[in-house]
Amino acid sequence: MSQPLAYFLTWTTYGTWLHGNGKGSVDRHNACYGMELHGADGKWTSVTRKRMKEDPLSLSPAERQVVEGTVRAHCRLRDWRMIGVNCRRNHVHVLLSTDGTSPEKVMRELKAYCTRALKVECGIARGRFWTRGGSTRYVWTEAALLSAEQYVRWQ
Repeated sequence: MSQPLAYFLTWTTYGTWLHGNGKGSVDRHNACYGMELHGADGKWTSVTRKRMKEDPLSLSPAERQVVEGTVRAHCRLRDWRMIGVNCRRNHVHVLLSTDGTSPEKVMRELKAYCTRALKVECGIARGRFWTRGGSTRYVWTEAALLSAEQYVRWQ
């Protein structure tokens, strides 16, 4: 199998995208390609919220700039081609190509470096910054790459 053109990664800030909230989510039982997302389920949302160890995290504009800068710097450090990054209040989109490093490893590294930067540069003192996991989509065609690039730029 050939290497994808890019990975389209998305992860959310802690506590801002709960299971059952109606936006759609996956868990360890339905995380395979093509499986349907979980829909609205108020009871599940309530249980998930009660299990939270900290308050939800929303990123300020300054904190979002730190995240974007950290992603860019880490991509340069690892010699990954960063195509686009967009940090929003409650999630981060990254579109990049790598040397064959798995998208899961890329996401783990980016989340770790962004956590460190938010702690050091912004003085955020908390234990949890991100939800576990995230979305790792493979981009195989030029058309899909263009579409993902536009999405990252405008969302």
